[in-house]
Amino acid sequence: MNPRYTPHDLISLEFGKRAAARLREHPELLALGRENIESWAKLQGRLAPAYQEWNQIIEQGGLEAVLAILEGITDHDQRLRSSTPFVGPSFVSEDERKAIYDRFPERTN
Repeated sequence: MNPRYTPHDLISLEFGKRAAARLREHPELLALGRENIESWAKLQGRLAPAYQEWNQIIEQGGLEAVLAILEGITDHDQRLRSSTPFVGPSFVSEDERKAIYDRFPERTN
């Protein structure tokens, strides 16, 4: 574990682990990550650098590369998780989300 992780970073890692588990169960959800990126690009009129990087990872590395980042503990992994396209109830249910936040009452918003 990265000793510099803040509660927010730990929460992000927990969300990443849950999303990775869901992707392992349903690899077809990788397409939903791509769709989220495309949707956000249309809304913003451009593709933010982090999402450009995610697109490249999805296209070149596929599911295994995505899983490695969602569960990884490097600064690079954490940076990308802060802009993950693998969000929403398809990846982390509301009950799971609440349970994760409840584990970290000291978090800062």
